[in-house]
Order: sequence, then structure tokens, then C-alpha cells
Amino acid sequence: MKKIYMLALAGLATVTVNAQRAGNQVSAPRTVNNPQLRTEQTTRFRAQMTEDNRASYWLCYALQLDDANGPSAGLAVGDYMLIFPDSNIIIGQFTTGETAYPQFHKGATMLDPKNMPVQGIAATTPYLLDSVGIVYAYLRNTASTVTDTLQVQIIRNDASLLWDLTNATYQDITYIHTNNTITASQVLATYNIPLTESDSSNFPAEIFINTSNVPQQAAGNRIGVVVSYKPGYTYTATDSIQQKNSFYMFSYENNGAATDPTFYGTISDGTSDMNCSYSLPVTVRYNFNPNGWNGYFIPTWAYTTAYTYENHIIEFKVSEVVGIEEANLGLSASTWPNPANNEIFVAYTLKNDADVTIEVTDLTGRVVMSQREGDRGQGEYRVALNTENLAEGTYLVNVRTEGAAKVSSKIVVKH
Repeated sequence: MKKIYMLALAGLATVTVNAQRAGNQVSAPRTVNNPQLRTEQTTRFRAQMTEDNRASYWLCYALQLDDANGPSAGLAVGDYMLIFPDSNIIIGQFTTGETAYPQFHKGATMLDPKNMPVQGIAATTPYLLDSVGIVYAYLRNTASTVTDTLQVQIIRNDASLLWDLTNATYQDITYIHTNNTITASQVLATYNIPLTESDSSNFPAEIFINTSNVPQQAAGNRIGVVVSYKPGYTYTATDSIQQKNSFYMFSYENNGAATDPTFYGTISDGTSDMNCSYSLPVTVRYNFNPNGWNGYFIPTWAYTTAYTYENHIIEFKVSEVVGIEEANLGLSASTWPNPANNEIFVAYTLKNDADVTIEVTDLTGRVVMSQREGDRGQGEYRVALNTENLAEGTYLVNVRTEGAAKVSSKIVVKH
């Protein structure tokens, strides 16, 4: 069992916010130092950013900023942000003797894959979200039989929620404090991940979540992740986090310690960069923020010097939608994820009625799987194929219409 280490006492560290909503300046809660977890360089995470096949990429804004080719190479400082569902538990004290409570209740990141510091995808290219990776620390101090839950929600692009913070543009994430949820219309998918003893770690670890059921994203769209922690134990106001399980997001202050957050893009063009991390502080969680933030996550671009959670380390595995349209015969198709494990998805569009068959062949042309779709009217279709019985390797997925038209996509199967 991972034991939580000594909780260091902090001074009167104040965090100010330079953003305004409804004409009011915003102040964030004071911070208490996180438990003294070992902060290690995350080079193993940066290595995953490299392109692993022709049309798939690991994208992470924070890691790209600190990449050798990024605008703040080698300057990132890591820190842990404790997230907890409410403030009804003690985490320590300020040096003044005041009791400190959990102040951040959710963390989030929005990704704009067309506006990245090092590598991204074209603004004209639709894409699929294959998976996400979240770098975290998770400390257990209760009985090993307790199962906590990590809730990860995928957030959609919403142009109606764009907001401008003096040269930096971001998308709002709206929040309903009465039931501690984000607005349902923003959610594309929700994943509840059990956390047990095997997930505990007192140094940066990464958990991966298959998101292949998230719908295809249109070219130019942003996509986001919201992280919540749901303890599997009961607690009271007099409990201390040192005696309970706790979950921490790992974040980068990309320009070094005690620096202002910056964004990558053209300063004179506020829409040139939409990548941003967020926090949900206690004032918003309980709807008593006096400065216009009630109902909204606070973007980290709004924070000024000494805010250490500027960019959460959340990785997005995105795949460009690669398909060849036989214009004269009215067929287009795409496949994902790539690489695949035990299932692949095939999406195809017919401009005319047709009899459709889907075949999977190895590179010698041998048919290893065949599925007749039958007569289909014009429109869009999506099919899931079980590939758990296929050997690892490279295959062609062929969509045929009555033997006249064929669209092929290459895909790698791994187990």
C-alpha cells in the first residue's frame, strides 16, 4: 500500500487571476503544498508524442511546449494538483493555523489539434480520438479492498462557448453546482475507471483509456477531457486526507517556477490557439465565486504568477480520417482506431443504393474476414468488426459495392 508522505506546510501563497467575467477581477484560493511526492522528468511520456503510423499522433500541449522543438524547451516544472469531490475533509493547515481544505474539485484540458507548438493535424482534416492518457499520482491509505473511481469525460467542440481573455481564446466548460456535474450537452462520452491497489503510485504514472467510441470529429474541432475523482469510502469534515486515499493530476508550469502562463499562437490573433487546461475551485464548486465564474471552469490562462497547474499532462491519441472516395461510384470509407486491439470500426458513406460487403485481407491478399452488409440505401453507416482472433500484423480493410467499387484502408492489429 502506498503511504502518503508528510504534508508540507505552506506560507500565505496567494494566486491572482487577471481574467474578468462580468467586469470583476477574480481571485483564486490560497494554495497548500502538495504531499512530497517524487517529481520525475516525464521523458517517457514525451517519447510517445512521435508519430507511430502514417496518420496517428499523440498530442499533448504541455509536453510539446517543453519539447526540444517547443517554445519553452526544458523549462517545465511539474506539480501535483489534488482533486477531491468536495471540501468536507482536512488536508492540512496554512502557516497561520487556519485549516486547509481541498480547493480543486475537477481538472480539465481542451485540445485544438490544428494549433500545436510542434506537431498537429491540418485544419482541413477530420479526425478520431482513439485514446487518452492521464499522468497522475494516486495514494492509498485505507483498506486495500476499497475501490475508488476515476471518472473521465470527453467534451465536445462548442463554438457558442468561446471566450476571449485579452489575446488568449478558450472554450468555456460549463458546470452545474447543484449536482456536481458538467453540462450534459457538452459530454460526448463518460468512462468510469476503477482504482485499486495496483493503480497506486507516488510518482508520475499514466493511465490510458480507449475512446474509440467517441464520434468522428469534424475538421477544425477542439476536443476536451474532464477528470473527476470519486472516493470509494466515506469521510467527514474532521477526517484528514493523510488517512484517506487521494488522487492527483500531474501538471506543468511550462516557463519555470512562479511564471505566468502563456499560450502558443499569434498574439494579435486571439483565435490562433485554443489549447487550455482548467480547474474547478471550491468557489465555483459551491457557487459562491463573487467574480463571475459561477457555472464555469476557470481556465489556467486566467491565472497569473505562482499558479503551478498551468497545463495538465493529458495526452490525446488522434488519427486522421483517411479514406479514398470513388467519386464516380459514390463510395467513401474510413477505419479506426489504428493500431487496433480487439475491435475496429468501419464508417462508410453511399451516395447511391448499393449491395455492400466488407472484407479484411492480409498483405498477400488472403481474405481473413468477410461480412456482407447487404442492400443499403444512400447514407452513412458504421460497423464494428471483432479482430481478437486475427494474428498481430498489418491488414487491408476493403469496403466493396457490388464488386464495382472498392475502398481500402491499411490497419495494424495488436493484442
